[in-house]
Amino acid sequence: ERAFERFDVMVTPTSPCAAFRIGEKMDDPMAMKLADVCTVPINMAGTCAVSIPCGFQNGLPIGLQVYARRHEDALLLDLAQIMERARPWPKVVPNAPI
Repeated sequence: ERAFERFDVMVTPTSPCAAFRIGEKMDDPMAMKLADVCTVPINMAGTCAVSIPCGFQNGLPIGLQVYARRHEDALLLDLAQIMERARPWPKVVPNAPI
């Protein structure tokens, strides 16, 4: 709550790594759980968040998580829409097979 006294939104990675290739971590449940480490604090705090694409690493998508105080969902969705319109990610085709 104190952080939101100074800032309307905050930004973190959605995951500490790029997305996995399909089926890549099926036999490694710990790696799959660790990929969620950036989203857990937001859920525990009860704030709202949205993840948007922000680029690629080795042809795999990278997510950017934007979060705000409780009940500010409309603010986040408006901001996510503005950010997605400003970037070419939906039009970019990754150069590595997923």
